[in-house]
Parts: sequence; C-alpha cells; structure tokens
Amino acid sequence: MFTVTAKQLGKKFQKDWIFRSLDLTLKTNDSIVLLGNNGSGKSTLLQVLIGSITPSKGNIEYHNSKPIAQEHWYRHVSIAAPYLDIYQELTIAECIDTQRQFKPFINNLSTSEIIELLELKHATKKHISAYSSGMRQRLKLGLAILAQTPVLALDEPTMNLDKKAIDWFQEILTHFKNERIIITCSNEQTAEYTHANKQLNLLDYKAKRT
Repeated sequence: MFTVTAKQLGKKFQKDWIFRSLDLTLKTNDSIVLLGNNGSGKSTLLQVLIGSITPSKGNIEYHNSKPIAQEHWYRHVSIAAPYLDIYQELTIAECIDTQRQFKPFINNLSTSEIIELLELKHATKKHISAYSSGMRQRLKLGLAILAQTPVLALDEPTMNLDKKAIDWFQEILTHFKNERIIITCSNEQTAEYTHANKQLNLLDYKAKRT
C-alpha cells in the first residue's frame, strides 16, 4: 500500500496564504480532484504534494512499507501539466525512449505499443514541434499515464483536447488507473475527474494575512 500523507500543510507567497491547515491522506486506489477557480492555488498544491515546491508550513510523507526520502519521490511520480515542456526537436519515438531511461512503462510496453495507445501513429515521422497543441497534450498525458508510477498527477488534463480526445483520455485513464494514487487539478471541468472518488476545494483552506 502506497500512501501520501500531508499534515497541517500550508503555502504562502509574501503575506497571503494560498492554502493552510490542510490535512490529507491518500492511499493506493484513491483518486482525488483539487477544485477551484483559476488562480486559486490548485497547481501550487499539486506541486507541493509531489515535491516540486516546498511548503511554507507542515510536512508530507511518502510511504511504501517504509518511509521514502524526499529526494527519491520523483521516481514514484509521473505528471502531465500545461506548464511542462516536451523536447520539441524529438520525434515521438525519441520522446518515449528518453522517458524510458528515467522511468519504466506499465507492463514494459514497447515504444510501438505506446504510440498505438496514444493514437499518434500517423505522426511518427514528425518532430514534436510540428504537433498541434492537442497532439502535444495527448503525448504528455500518455507519457504520464503509461509510466509505471504509484502516484499520477494530472493538471487540467483536458486542456486543448477536443471531444474525441477527451473520450480517449477517459478511456486510457480508466484502463491504467488501478493500484495508483491519482491527483487531478480541475477548474470545474467534470470531464477531467469522472474517475475521482474524493474532492478537495481550495476555498476551504484559504486564509488571508498572517
């Protein structure tokens, strides 16, 4: 059983708290959506929970039969987010093979199998720089969802996706969500969190000034 535990978590910029006094325990097969308007702090909380940003207060523990040192959290997390870049000069196969050097893929999927799952076989000869925004988002999501990690972080996953691509996202996530903790940020786009069994609204953890 993999667990992520946050105790009295808080993050502030200057004198304003983005969130504070947040207690949260997530375990394998928990899927939580972080809700709030644009600018409410969803992405900040997500990045704090995966160790990309240091909290101003409180602490987080990763545990898998024994505590995991924070410097090793990245091995257990995969993320897809609008603000993450992809190497534009690579082809999709090169992009997949680059990630494979750092994180294995579920079921030891081959590069060709991953391309098939992403439904991007028609674009194998193109560099990522020639991809549309929707194709890049599909690639980001696929690399994160198909990585063999116990924690999956998705920040506004349906951004730049049309209806067909949203259906694809929901289908591939449903197929590969088991035995994981999933943390999703959404600004009330229900198509992004149909898989969620828990909700957290950032407005419940707001406080102004010290």
